[in-house]
Amino acid sequence: MMKLFRRKKRQFLILSASDIHIGLKCLYLELMNNTWHIHFNQSIHYPNTIIACINEIYERSHKADDFDCIQKIAELDNRLSRFYLEIARTILTHIPEAKRHTDLIILNRFSLWRGAVEDKEKQYSWSLSSGDPAILSSSFDVPVITDFAHQNMILTNTSEMPLLYGDFLIAQKAGTIAGFLDIGSLSRLTVIDTVQQKLIIDSVTGPASSLIDSAAKSAGAECGFDRDGTVALSGTPDTKALEILFSDQNLNAMRNENSSDYLNAVLSHQALNEIQPNNKVATITAFVAFTIADFYKTKINSDQKPDKLWLCGGGTYNMALIEYCKAYLSPLPVISVEQLGVPDNYKSLLSLGLTVNSHLNNQQVFFPQSGAVPHFGKWIFS
Repeated sequence: MMKLFRRKKRQFLILSASDIHIGLKCLYLELMNNTWHIHFNQSIHYPNTIIACINEIYERSHKADDFDCIQKIAELDNRLSRFYLEIARTILTHIPEAKRHTDLIILNRFSLWRGAVEDKEKQYSWSLSSGDPAILSSSFDVPVITDFAHQNMILTNTSEMPLLYGDFLIAQKAGTIAGFLDIGSLSRLTVIDTVQQKLIIDSVTGPASSLIDSAAKSAGAECGFDRDGTVALSGTPDTKALEILFSDQNLNAMRNENSSDYLNAVLSHQALNEIQPNNKVATITAFVAFTIADFYKTKINSDQKPDKLWLCGGGTYNMALIEYCKAYLSPLPVISVEQLGVPDNYKSLLSLGLTVNSHLNNQQVFFPQSGAVPHFGKWIFS
């Protein structure tokens, strides 16, 4: 462990388990001080056996005393453990031999469940993740750091990942005031003043891919989601329905949730009842972009606004959503983080790697305004 702290140049293998549509996101990163070089990045789909196992667990989760469900959870843990190991070994074969020895594996495990649990005195948030990191540590004889969200839940009752300092380092390449829009299941806006090292805002703006994908699935999309925006582009947003959805106070109160209740409330809204399926997906996609633009315009003061907004996350593949965002945010330029040398769907992995590396360099990696506890997940040693 002390060798890892003393080392000036480090190589990290970062694995981040996403939902069944995306799979396992992988990044192989070389770092020296605050500079980085990405040797490999790729999203690898889960095998059908893992997808079937996850779906079966979710289908059975509402049943009480279902021992078969417990067995399925154990099966998933076993399959994901071996999958993480298999992918890690495969990735290293793509790395030049001189760079092939990783110093640390950073693992964001598959989140099987996350939510509130009740006890007699206080309500806590908790999470259940799947896949054993100890297998990676013993197989490669290196430390593994994992369970960031879970450890923060234990200490702070929040599930924040330690990304902000990494975001700050990336932001230094993006201007005096840098704004990032990360479009995932939810959309998140982060604005940082790089000169004053001040966090202006870091907040969920509202629904994103989870809502669009649910609309696409209900509209009969071939793959069950609208990854590239094809379904939305084949339709036309209903402006009247869009206005009704945006002005609905009940929906506004639930906007920052990624719950099934919120998704169902939007998709079953009477304003959408008479709209054709492809037009419904187009309307929902426009609604997501509209909520992002409204949040930006109402929450960011004029003297704190960036001169451009950098896009990242899986939602950047949805061309319809990006076009609507550009239209609603105009005249603010909306640009992919690819122009900063950051793969657009891997910024969060890069931010995590940069933050962990800075922590190993004994740097203060939390903004005072963020309210975060300087705690870094769970360390696993072989």
